[in-house]
Amino acid sequence: ETKNISPRINDTIEWAHRLKLNTVEDLKFITSPAYYEVRASNVCNLQCRMCAPQWSNQIQKEYQRLGWPTANYEFEYTGFDIVDFDNLQRLYVAGGEPTVQTQFLDFLKEQIASGNTDFELHINTNATAINKSFRKLIQHFPNVIFTVSIDGFDKLNHYIRYPSNWNNIIDNCQWIQQQGYQLTFNTVAQ
Repeated sequence: ETKNISPRINDTIEWAHRLKLNTVEDLKFITSPAYYEVRASNVCNLQCRMCAPQWSNQIQKEYQRLGWPTANYEFEYTGFDIVDFDNLQRLYVAGGEPTVQTQFLDFLKEQIASGNTDFELHINTNATAINKSFRKLIQHFPNVIFTVSIDGFDKLNHYIRYPSNWNNIIDNCQWIQQQGYQLTFNTVAQ
């Protein structure tokens, strides 16, 4: 933190600037959240080795097949109905895998139909299911950030994030860049 690279400090500065906060007293005037994080379900298309049932229904099925307990992995998911658009600046969506979750796809369709697409949409994805249908929907949103989870190169990524396809991930990342969306990467140390 003394080198000014703290994510905590940087986020605090970013949100103070975004919300035009000059003093702690200014917080009294905020009446609704500006940032939401939604994890609608554990529906996922992969069985990542480091994952757990609360984040992947594929892992949950595997645990059940093996007779392993899953009760300790229960998790309360949040729906898109919690989002109040009055002060919304950023919506972060993670999973499971958002691009295969019907809740997320339905939410995108609803926002397109209502003309409500002008907010920062941050999607954490494995970049394996960015298909034509999803691409058509997401192009209605001008401010999208994709964080792609990758944990190895080519066959290693396939092994860790089974059954991901490296060429498919590369193609989808190139499409994201070609659209002008921000692209970042996330890895899990293992």
